[in-house]
Amino acid sequence: MKQDKPASCPVIHLDNLELTPQTNGQNFAAAFAAIAAPLGASKLGARLVEVPAGKKAWPFHCHHANDEMFVILAGSGTL
Repeated sequence: MKQDKPASCPVIHLDNLELTPQTNGQNFAAAFAAIAAPLGASKLGARLVEVPAGKKAWPFHCHHANDEMFVILAGSGTL
């Protein structure tokens, strides 16, 4: 079957994302940007989160309807 147009390839470059900063008190700070939704994903949640050294992104919490996965691209993290 011949296609008139090539299939789109949903690729996002992390350096091109516009991060939104969020802080709360002295201990919590993060900047984040959606990854999955802008690409059209409706059942996958994914976002880039940058956490400054010595800060926490969010207080300890749990989710009852979804899982979380952390991929550390630079530095190290503590759960």
